[in-house]
Amino acid sequence: MSADQKVAKNFNAYMIGLAVLCAVVPMFVILQIASNHNEFLGFSYWIIPDSVTHFELTRGLVKGEFGLQDFLASAGVPLYYSIFFELGIVGFIAANAILLTIGWRHFGIWAICVPLLLYPHYLQLLVLPSKDMMVLAVYFLALYYMLNEALLKAILVSLGAFFIRDGATFVLLPMIVATLLIYKLRMKPAWVVALSFFVGMAVSIVLEEVAAELFVVSRNLYALNEMSSESLRSLPIGVAYVARIFFNLTNMAFRLPFIDELGGISIASVFMYISGVSSLVCCVIAVKNIFNSAELKVRLISTYYFLSLFVISLNPFIQGRYQLPLAIVASVILFRDKKVGVLIKLYLIVVATSIIARLIYICANIPFPELSVNPVDLHGLVNG
Repeated sequence: MSADQKVAKNFNAYMIGLAVLCAVVPMFVILQIASNHNEFLGFSYWIIPDSVTHFELTRGLVKGEFGLQDFLASAGVPLYYSIFFELGIVGFIAANAILLTIGWRHFGIWAICVPLLLYPHYLQLLVLPSKDMMVLAVYFLALYYMLNEALLKAILVSLGAFFIRDGATFVLLPMIVATLLIYKLRMKPAWVVALSFFVGMAVSIVLEEVAAELFVVSRNLYALNEMSSESLRSLPIGVAYVARIFFNLTNMAFRLPFIDELGGISIASVFMYISGVSSLVCCVIAVKNIFNSAELKVRLISTYYFLSLFVISLNPFIQGRYQLPLAIVASVILFRDKKVGVLIKLYLIVVATSIIARLIYICANIPFPELSVNPVDLHGLVNG
């Protein structure tokens, strides 16, 4: 393919992506607002419950009901969105659009198309304050600096992430170490992934006893003790760590319930399922690129995918959505050079695998989580 043909192909892809984006996003946002966070058109969960929580926290900060000291490690979320609070939903959409432009600035238009279309969990986050959207912006910025060896800037951004989601800092900092190992010590990415897995295994074995006084750890251990039936604590610690890696990687595609307690279809589950499928497709491409890609940055972002997964799995809870910010940035880089036919084939394989996995869970009598419906007057919430 000539250079001119490649430019034309990329331009056409950009235009198609933009056209789909401009058609889908406004239509879905209008439906979200019309749903008023209730059952609407036979669907539920038009709004992510966490977004309602973050709105209430932002309102509490604006109204003086809370101080920044009350938010511990997530003060950056209500502080940022409080700037746009008086503009209501329009202001929050603008705030989230600004966050997406951080990715656009450093990675091009696909930094907007990928999260909103291939990871539509983020499409649901546009209308209200969102910690996940802020974390995504931080990942775009930090990973851009890592890939371009601006490691001091990457460290500063990673430390700043603590004030949005404390766990994000602990995910990003090991990636900086990996960047040093690969760029400076010329260690092969595959060796870095293997080393990271065994380090994660060792950390998981000693973490509960040695670091239980740390807030990030003790908070999760306390909640885990309150919800022991949802944990893997009956397994040996090392085995439980491997199991958490598997479940964090697959649960969004394999175990999400789609039907709520009233018989409605959960939009949030459908969108999270699509996001989980996209993350698994990204995982497959990352595995191949770690060994075969001739481009160092491609191997590096593929390495980051697994480092993120290993660190997230140190958490005693299964929280696969914490992998999505890294999966999105990796997808922006890894998908753009793939032929459309190859991507479609990978998506079909992952979807088929997810159907088989769900049938296995059903046959093994492993229950799916239940979806309760908690109606909220969204219009009254925002305008009250």
